[in-house]
Formats: sequence, C-alpha cells, structure tokens
Amino acid sequence: MNKIYLSGNYVIVEKDGNVYEYPRTLSVYTLEGSNYVIKERIDDGQFVIPISQIGTYFDETGAVAYDEASLVAFLRTNTGFKTAGGGSPADADAQLFIDAASITDSTQKSAINQLVIDLKNYGIWTKMKAIYPFVGGTASSHKFNLKDPRDLDAAFRLVFNGGITHDANGITGNSVNSYCNTFLAPVSHLSVTDNHLSFYSRTSTASRYDMGAADNVGISINELIMIARYQPTAGTPAYYSSDGGYNCSSANLDGSGFFNGTMDGTTQKLFRNSTLIASANSSGSQLTFNNIYIGAVNGNAAYFISDRNYAFSSIGDSLTDTDAANFYTAVQAFNTTLSRQI
Repeated sequence: MNKIYLSGNYVIVEKDGNVYEYPRTLSVYTLEGSNYVIKERIDDGQFVIPISQIGTYFDETGAVAYDEASLVAFLRTNTGFKTAGGGSPADADAQLFIDAASITDSTQKSAINQLVIDLKNYGIWTKMKAIYPFVGGTASSHKFNLKDPRDLDAAFRLVFNGGITHDANGITGNSVNSYCNTFLAPVSHLSVTDNHLSFYSRTSTASRYDMGAADNVGISINELIMIARYQPTAGTPAYYSSDGGYNCSSANLDGSGFFNGTMDGTTQKLFRNSTLIASANSSGSQLTFNNIYIGAVNGNAAYFISDRNYAFSSIGDSLTDTDAANFYTAVQAFNTTLSRQI
C-alpha cells in the first residue's frame, strides 16, 4: 500500500515497499505539469506523484485515501519554503529573488511567487531579459532583476541615480535628475525585429519619457523608447518606437496603467492594459548601443526625465497579442496583491 504521512520532522512517502524521507523544513512541493513533486531543496532529490495516481496513496493508518485537495492541504502544511498563509511553496526562481532582495513580508513573498508562476504558466517567463517588480519598499530591494537576481551589471541589476523615491508603491522620479540604469544595451541583448518594453504607471498625468535609449541626444537614431503620455505634445500621446519614426502612437488622456510596447517582425504594437491602442509598420535596422534607462531616456546621458510612479517594468523579446493580455493579467494580479493596483 502506498502512503504519505508525517513522522516527527519528516514527510514519509511509502511506495512499493520503499520508504522515502523528506525533512519538513528542507523540502518543497511543486505542481509540474500533471505531477506533484516532493523534493529536497538542498540536493534536489525528488518523488513524483502523478495526479492520476493520487487516489492510490493513503494516510499512515491506511484507512483514508488522498484526493488532490487533501494531498495539497497536507503538503502545504508539512513542507518548508511556503508562501504567506500556508500557500504554495516558493518557485525556485521566486525564492532566489526573495533571498537576494531580503523580502520578509509574507504578502510580498506570495505576490512574487505567484507572479513567477503565472508568467511561466503563460509561457512569458522565457521571453523576459529583465523583470523589475519594485517590491520591498527600498532601493536595496527594488534594484534586483527577477530573472537574474545577482548584484551585477551583467545581471541587469538597476543602479539608481538622482532623487528617486522608494516606497511600497514602487519608485517615483523627480523630473530633474532621477533615472534607473538597467545596464541592458539593446544592440547586444535584443533584436530590432523582436523586442518589448513594459512598465506599470500609477501616475495619470502627462510627463516625459518613461523608458528607453538611443544613440544620440535627439533621441532619433537607433532608439528604443516608450512613453505613456508625453507632456509637451498636443493630445499627450503615448508612444512606442523601435525605429526612430515615432509612428506607433495614440492620443492618451490617462498615463496610468500597464503599458507594453512590442516589436514582432515588422510591426510595432502598443498596449495599455490588455487593449491595443496603436500599431505601425517599422523599417528599423539597428538598435542602440546605450543602456536602457527607466524614468528617462538614455541619449548618451539622461534626458526627458519623468516624475512617474512605477510599480513594475520589464525588457525582453516580443510578445503576441495573447501574451500581452496574459501579461497584463499577471502583472495586475501582482499589484492587486500588493494593494497598489490601478
């Protein structure tokens, strides 16, 4: 008889006469496809339970068979590295970020964990080069890239410049000297026909450039930029430009929300939340060698500096229309968990 039960500080799994022991505080469970996996975080030893076979496992007495709900309840209670409220254990990538950013708040841990899970389930995670959740409320936690949370330029860890405000709502510029250097140069890490930028703005009013880079002060050569609502221009348009033409634009009277600009082949698209607000053909042939800035544009220095409040940002490969809708769903859920949604 197959069994799963708790004995002292160990989760015991019995199957076909073999006994497997997993220390409670050193083990996690995950749902991987159609299997539940119990494993030790230290050596990655694991036990796989197909969902279709859960009913063949019993408690220690052998009297009560598990179903999926009771198995999940048991594992949530008796394995380590769980998220807030006894929820699912942290995804390994989420845990790396949580550790690097020294996140201790249970709600923030849960939000990060679910964000990573959602992005992976939607098939978006692998399309990301850099993800900045701006969670933790301090510069030391906001700087880390969720995709690679090493404290290195090569990991696209942010360096903050000027008067940036850090709090529970993310980061806010001062329109004078504030910007974030991502250390991600588009020419080296993105394709002119395959890229995206995104940011979550909590500021409705018009401002300047929200993120991007170009080869020149005029921000017109080999640029990659995005703007939610541009202040000096009539109609306060939103822009995404990957070719210097600034022709992917739409009049916009609300600079808040989740903005996602993507270049797929020869078509530029700009989404606000899950809605496509602009599209245009592109003839761009090269991306800039300058690092992308957030809260300004890098044209060999920081220009057109914003005073927006940002609660998320990302850089990566192009996203389909379905990706864009799912991306908004995941990011909106993340910010809702943190009580800072728009």
